Amino acid sequence: MRRLLGVAAVVLVCAARASAQPSPVVVDAETITYDTAGQTVIAQGNVRVSSGRHRMFADAVTYDLRTEVLTATGRVRVLDDRGRELRGRLLTFNTRTEAGVLDGVHGIVDPARRVYVRGDRLEFDPGRYIGHQTLTTTCDPERPLFAVTARRLEIVPNEEIVAYDASVQVAGRRVFSTPRFDISLAPGEPAVLAPGFGHNDVDRFWVEYRARVTMPGARGVASVKYGTASGWFPFLRLTHRAPAFAATLRLGRTQTEDEREAFALLPYRVAEASVEGAPVPIVGTRLSYALSAAAGWLEDETAMVATTRLDGALAVRAETFQLGPRLALDAEARLRVSIYGSGDVRTVASAAAALVHPLDAYTRVTLRYEYVHLGGRSPLLVDDVDPASTLSLAVVRAVPDRYRWAVRAAHNWAVPETKVAASAFVVTSPSLEVGVAAVYNTRLARLEDLDFAVRWICDCVDVVVRYRQVRREISLDVGLVGFTRREAFVPRSPRPSPLPPVGDPPGERGDRH
Repeated sequence: MRRLLGVAAVVLVCAARASAQPSPVVVDAETITYDTAGQTVIAQGNVRVSSGRHRMFADAVTYDLRTEVLTATGRVRVLDDRGRELRGRLLTFNTRTEAGVLDGVHGIVDPARRVYVRGDRLEFDPGRYIGHQTLTTTCDPERPLFAVTARRLEIVPNEEIVAYDASVQVAGRRVFSTPRFDISLAPGEPAVLAPGFGHNDVDRFWVEYRARVTMPGARGVASVKYGTASGWFPFLRLTHRAPAFAATLRLGRTQTEDEREAFALLPYRVAEASVEGAPVPIVGTRLSYALSAAAGWLEDETAMVATTRLDGALAVRAETFQLGPRLALDAEARLRVSIYGSGDVRTVASAAAALVHPLDAYTRVTLRYEYVHLGGRSPLLVDDVDPASTLSLAVVRAVPDRYRWAVRAAHNWAVPETKVAASAFVVTSPSLEVGVAAVYNTRLARLEDLDFAVRWICDCVDVVVRYRQVRREISLDVGLVGFTRREAFVPRSPRPSPLPPVGDPPGERGDRH
């Protein structure tokens, strides 16, 4: 035992001297031997290695102190401080650069979304994973309902997955192949863009397909929608993001909703570029401001008006003020000026403040006031804004995997009108959820909306069928659990890890030397 303790001490000292990392490489094992001439550490039996942000487990490890490269074999596991876990049969890992190669890999590269990979080989470093002959899925990895296989797979955590020479599989069958297939991992973006289908009074029967577009320095979405009554809607939205700003191009024919009197989809054509600056703190305050500008051309098909538009906006936001242990205040103000080629000038000054009070872990109460003042006019219906002086009170209770209900009452003194909204969604089985939502307008003395929805979850596939009675609209929406935002529905608990259990990691119960 004393000899082994001495060997372990040599390992730690040599590793600390050889490595540029702030912390040394620590090796635990049942047996550790050290080759002084070759400066090589050989560890066998329940080996555990700690190096920077990583922990590694294996049956045997060889560590070269000169190159700072270790080789691990037998029941290899690699874990990092963000919960990612990789398993394989052979690992080569550089403890200085934290880059490695794992053969026969399967594991989780995004724990929050359960992005699972399995393949011949995976190269990885702190910012990227590159897989060769690899499958990726968010479903059950043993029998994935949806999966993508690729000759080469690049994964950038919190950004995207790009599969080259890819095949998309559903229920084990290849649906189509493509030279490139993108899956977004960016917060707030849908991961996989599936076709949409539906029927309404404006489009009649419609179908829409969206695809990701990636270019050097920019990415976005290209969509094509066809309605039997409204025609074709080709549309491109492309965004370039930089630390100080984001620039966006919108080009094509699209639609916007008009809900003021009756449901309508207003078609228009647009060619517009916009720039939005990053928030800039105002020194000595808890405020920040952001500037944005846009220039382009719009054709409103409903108003039969085509004109250029120049836009400029200033937004001022306050940091969240914590007024008490369970009471917070959010506030913002915005000024927008629009100059049209028709000679019209329109200004929109708005401000909003909200008090948020969580009653418990599942219930939140929000009191909000919004003010909108208009000056001048816009010749475009698609660009129209209503004045507002609205006070609203909302209560939302959401219990994961069980139910979600919400009620909201709002009065707008600028119209004036009062609206009352309510919704309830209930999980009737682990895979099925049903719900109803309604909005009643007291000024019109009628329901503005009455929606029925059925949500079906099969493995990772999230399907919503919605019928909107007042709008006489029915639609089918397909997404993936963990990727698609379903804010109005019942939140679901994180799914269990798709990796099979292995008990205690090798080395957890062994002696420390």
